[in-house]
Amino acid sequence: MSTTQNPQIKATAPDSLCIGQKVRHQDDYKGQRVVGKVRMLCIEDGALKVEIALDEPIVIPERDGYPEVRIHRQYVPAHEVHVYDERDEVIDGLLTALKDLRRAYVNLLETGRDRILFLGGECDPLDKMVEGDPYLRAAVDAIAKAGGTL
Repeated sequence: MSTTQNPQIKATAPDSLCIGQKVRHQDDYKGQRVVGKVRMLCIEDGALKVEIALDEPIVIPERDGYPEVRIHRQYVPAHEVHVYDERDEVIDGLLTALKDLRRAYVNLLETGRDRILFLGGECDPLDKMVEGDPYLRAAVDAIAKAGGTL
């Protein structure tokens, strides 16, 4: 990410950050992508801050007698936001599909193994079949490389 720095205010922000622009917070909230539009830019204590109107509220569930909280806006340091890139959504969709496909593939191996054993045959344990399959290992490696968990 390219940044611009003003030496007098010691603030850093993405070059293309502007009011009305769609941005993403660098951190997701419990798996929920935090995306919204820039509503305001300001300098506070020598740091550039951004107010973001969120596309979807962050929902903190009711707990310990405290009611549910819905956060519709965020006020964060500018270095914590990135220009929104729709490719992130495509990558997330592909990652989800790959995880689902891996799960289905393992289920098929397990079903096949159960059927073989039911019919009196012998079969490797499921974990050995999973570890020994190069295509399944490649899928697991790709999921890990993309930062996903199984």
